[in-house]
Amino acid sequence: MLFRFLTGLFKRRTKPEIQEEEKPNSLTDFYENTSYFRSSEKDLLSAISDPGALGELQLCNELDKIKSYKKILVNMYLQNRANGSSETDVVCVTQKGIFVIEYKNYSGSIYGQERYKNWLYYSGKGNTPIEFYNPVRQNQSHIRAILQHFPQLDPDWLTSVVVFSNRCTLKISDVSVPVVHRRDVLHTIESIMEGKSDCFTRDAVDSFASHFLSFCNQPASVKEEHISYVKGLQRSRSSE
Repeated sequence: MLFRFLTGLFKRRTKPEIQEEEKPNSLTDFYENTSYFRSSEKDLLSAISDPGALGELQLCNELDKIKSYKKILVNMYLQNRANGSSETDVVCVTQKGIFVIEYKNYSGSIYGQERYKNWLYYSGKGNTPIEFYNPVRQNQSHIRAILQHFPQLDPDWLTSVVVFSNRCTLKISDVSVPVVHRRDVLHTIESIMEGKSDCFTRDAVDSFASHFLSFCNQPASVKEEHISYVKGLQRSRSSE
């Protein structure tokens, strides 16, 4: 599967209309032209050897196909109102607004509704489901953190999208935001954009992306603090 993805990326980026001198010389060159690399700065081996990073790379590869002007950023860490931190998986800044994407690189069957605190994940390895925090609520907290740091943003300019891997079977109902497979994220976002008026100029897209980028590529200490904070939240939720 990984080989097919990488060779597919190679083929998509070597269209006949590209001038010979512009063609990258290796898979690493292709990778370094992706939005994922420009935002994460992870080397190719690190990206493909980490399932979470690989999933985000695949997601960003879909978002790179959006025809209109955009900037894509991954793993943005922001302080929240609870004196903890929020890690946003992927943010896609367009002239039609900002798409905040929560990505779950799971395989199996997913059951949930927006009103439930936890959703259920059946991995296929036995009949015992695994509970995980409602990703719709999780992404709402990411949007609140973004608005806290960037109060000049109108909340209507931010759109929440929850994405699962193509390996999932989604049994989701009664949600107010898109919950889709990775293969459907391009169509979903472009359909939403068709119904929106521009709220940013190209310069504004670049400006917000530049500000957002300053919260990406955080040192290990920030990531460790975030992991500790999330574990504390999980303990608190499980005791409720």
